[in-house]
Amino acid sequence: MKKGQLSVEFFLILAIVMAMISMLLANALEQMKYIRQLDAAALAKSCADTVSGVVNYAKLGGAGTSITQDVFVPKDMVCFLRDGRESYCLQKESGKKVYGDQFLSPDVSFEEDCYSSGWIRFTAFNDAPLKTIKVTCQTIS
Repeated sequence: MKKGQLSVEFFLILAIVMAMISMLLANALEQMKYIRQLDAAALAKSCADTVSGVVNYAKLGGAGTSITQDVFVPKDMVCFLRDGRESYCLQKESGKKVYGDQFLSPDVSFEEDCYSSGWIRFTAFNDAPLKTIKVTCQTIS
Protein backbone atom coordinates (compact mmCIF):
# COMPACT_ATOMS: atom_id res chain seq x y z
CA MET A 1 0.00 0.00 0.00
CA LYS A 2 1.05 3.47 -0.71
CA LYS A 3 1.25 6.27 1.82
CA GLY A 4 -1.30 8.33 -0.10
CA GLN A 5 -3.89 5.55 -0.04
CA LEU A 6 -3.35 5.01 3.71
CA SER A 7 -3.90 8.66 4.52
CA VAL A 8 -7.08 8.82 2.35
CA GLU A 9 -8.47 5.74 4.08
CA PHE A 10 -7.51 7.16 7.49
CA PHE A 11 -9.34 10.45 6.82
CA LEU A 12 -12.35 8.60 5.40
CA ILE A 13 -12.64 6.45 8.54
CA LEU A 14 -12.02 9.50 10.71
CA ALA A 15 -14.83 11.38 8.93
CA ILE A 16 -17.26 8.47 9.47
CA VAL A 17 -16.35 8.24 13.18
CA MET A 18 -16.75 12.03 13.61
CA ALA A 19 -20.18 11.92 11.94
CA MET A 20 -21.30 9.14 14.27
CA ILE A 21 -20.03 11.04 17.33
CA SER A 22 -21.84 14.21 16.26
CA MET A 23 -25.13 12.30 15.83
CA LEU A 24 -24.75 10.70 19.27
CA LEU A 25 -23.91 14.05 20.83
CA ALA A 26 -26.95 15.73 19.26
CA ASN A 27 -29.19 12.96 20.58
CA ALA A 28 -27.65 13.20 24.06
CA LEU A 29 -28.17 16.97 24.19
CA GLU A 30 -31.80 16.58 23.14
CA GLN A 31 -32.37 14.00 25.88
CA MET A 32 -30.70 16.27 28.46
CA LYS A 33 -33.07 19.10 27.53
CA TYR A 34 -36.06 16.78 27.94
CA ILE A 35 -34.79 15.60 31.34
CA ARG A 36 -34.34 19.21 32.51
CA GLN A 37 -37.93 20.02 31.52
CA LEU A 38 -39.17 16.91 33.32
CA ASP A 39 -37.18 17.82 36.43
CA ALA A 40 -38.58 21.37 36.41
CA ALA A 41 -42.12 20.00 36.04
CA ALA A 42 -41.60 17.64 39.00
CA LEU A 43 -40.27 20.49 41.15
CA ALA A 44 -43.19 22.69 40.08
CA LYS A 45 -45.69 19.94 40.94
CA SER A 46 -44.11 19.60 44.37
CA CYS A 47 -44.30 23.38 44.85
CA ALA A 48 -47.96 23.56 43.79
CA ASP A 49 -48.86 20.64 46.08
CA THR A 50 -47.04 22.24 49.01
CA VAL A 51 -48.81 25.56 48.47
CA SER A 52 -52.18 23.80 48.32
CA GLY A 53 -51.42 21.81 51.45
CA VAL A 54 -50.42 24.86 53.46
CA VAL A 55 -53.41 26.91 52.27
CA ASN A 56 -55.76 24.02 53.09
CA TYR A 57 -54.18 23.65 56.54
CA ALA A 58 -54.76 27.37 57.20
CA LYS A 59 -58.37 26.98 56.05
CA LEU A 60 -59.04 23.95 58.26
CA GLY A 61 -57.23 25.51 61.22
CA GLY A 62 -59.85 28.21 61.61
CA ALA A 63 -59.68 31.92 62.30
CA GLY A 64 -56.21 33.32 62.86
CA THR A 65 -54.34 30.21 61.73
CA SER A 66 -51.00 31.07 60.17
CA ILE A 67 -48.49 28.63 58.71
CA THR A 68 -45.14 29.27 57.03
CA GLN A 69 -43.35 26.98 54.56
CA ASP A 70 -40.26 27.21 52.32
CA VAL A 71 -40.47 25.95 48.73
CA PHE A 72 -38.19 25.95 45.70
CA VAL A 73 -39.55 27.34 42.44
CA PRO A 74 -37.54 26.38 39.30
CA LYS A 75 -36.13 29.30 37.32
CA ASP A 76 -38.26 28.71 34.20
CA MET A 77 -41.53 28.41 36.17
CA VAL A 78 -44.02 30.85 37.63
CA CYS A 79 -45.84 29.34 40.59
CA PHE A 80 -48.43 30.49 43.12
CA LEU A 81 -51.04 30.81 40.39
CA ARG A 82 -54.60 29.60 40.72
CA ASP A 83 -57.45 28.63 38.47
CA GLY A 84 -60.59 28.52 40.58
CA ARG A 85 -59.77 26.05 43.33
CA GLU A 86 -56.68 24.62 41.63
CA SER A 87 -53.13 25.80 42.19
CA TYR A 88 -50.67 25.52 39.34
CA CYS A 89 -47.28 26.53 38.03
CA LEU A 90 -46.75 27.84 34.51
CA GLN A 91 -43.69 27.00 32.42
CA LYS A 92 -42.56 30.30 30.86
CA GLU A 93 -41.09 28.87 27.67
CA SER A 94 -43.81 26.44 26.59
CA GLY A 95 -46.83 27.85 28.44
CA LYS A 96 -47.63 24.42 29.91
CA LYS A 97 -49.43 24.29 33.26
CA VAL A 98 -48.45 21.92 36.06
CA TYR A 99 -51.40 21.50 38.44
CA GLY A 100 -51.23 20.76 42.14
CA ASP A 101 -53.89 19.73 44.63
CA GLN A 102 -57.12 21.70 44.92
CA PHE A 103 -57.73 24.45 47.45
CA LEU A 104 -60.51 23.86 49.99
CA SER A 105 -61.30 27.57 49.90
CA PRO A 106 -62.12 29.44 46.69
CA ASP A 107 -61.06 32.71 48.34
CA VAL A 108 -57.26 32.65 48.25
CA SER A 109 -55.28 35.83 47.56
CA PHE A 110 -51.57 35.94 46.70
CA GLU A 111 -49.23 38.93 46.96
CA GLU A 112 -47.49 40.23 43.85
CA ASP A 113 -44.12 39.17 45.34
CA CYS A 114 -45.07 35.50 44.99
CA TYR A 115 -44.22 35.21 41.31
CA SER A 116 -40.44 34.95 41.46
CA SER A 117 -38.24 31.86 41.26
CA GLY A 118 -35.74 30.31 43.64
CA TRP A 119 -36.30 29.63 47.34
CA ILE A 120 -39.45 31.31 48.59
CA ARG A 121 -40.85 31.45 52.11
CA PHE A 122 -44.60 31.82 52.01
CA THR A 123 -47.13 32.27 54.78
CA ALA A 124 -50.82 31.42 54.59
CA PHE A 125 -53.07 33.29 57.03
CA ASN A 126 -56.74 32.54 57.66
CA ASP A 127 -58.42 35.93 57.85
CA ALA A 128 -61.77 34.65 59.11
CA PRO A 129 -63.73 37.94 59.15
CA LEU A 130 -63.01 38.38 55.43
CA LYS A 131 -63.37 34.63 54.77
CA THR A 132 -60.15 34.61 52.75
CA ILE A 133 -56.78 32.95 52.96
CA LYS A 134 -54.03 35.54 52.46
CA VAL A 135 -50.70 34.28 51.15
CA THR A 136 -47.60 36.43 51.56
CA CYS A 137 -44.23 35.59 50.04
CA GLN A 138 -40.62 36.45 50.69
CA THR A 139 -37.57 35.49 48.62
CA ILE A 140 -34.87 33.85 50.73
CA SER A 141 -31.25 33.39 49.78
